[in-house]
Amino acid sequence: MIRTLALFYAASDINRARCLFESALGIEFREEHRLETFTCFVAELSRGMALELHRTGRGEFTRMMLEFEVADIDAVAAALTAAGFEVRRRGRVVLVSDPNGNTIALSRPARAPRR
Repeated sequence: MIRTLALFYAASDINRARCLFESALGIEFREEHRLETFTCFVAELSRGMALELHRTGRGEFTRMMLEFEVADIDAVAAALTAAGFEVRRRGRVVLVSDPNGNTIALSRPARAPRR
C-alpha cells in the first residue's frame, strides 16, 4: 500500500512553474530549504501526496507530462490565460506547457458510471 507519494517536477524557472500550478490547480506552495543552499517549493495535494518543484540547470531536465482532474475546466483555462500561459483545448482537456516544454494536462472529471 502506498502511504505517501511525492511528484518531483523539474523546471529551469521554478517561480514560473509555481505560477502555472497555482493558476491551474488553486494550490499553495511553501518554500523549503534543504541542505542549506537548496530551495524547492512543496504543495500538499491530498493526504500523503505532494508536488515538489525543483530548479534544474540548463539541459538537465527531462520531458514529462502530468495530468490533473479539475472541477471547472473553463475557470482553470481563464486563470492560466490571465497568468500569461498559452492554453490549448483538446475536447475535455486543456493543455499548457511550462517554460521547459513539459506538458500539463487538465481535464474534467469523468462522469460516474450509471447504475
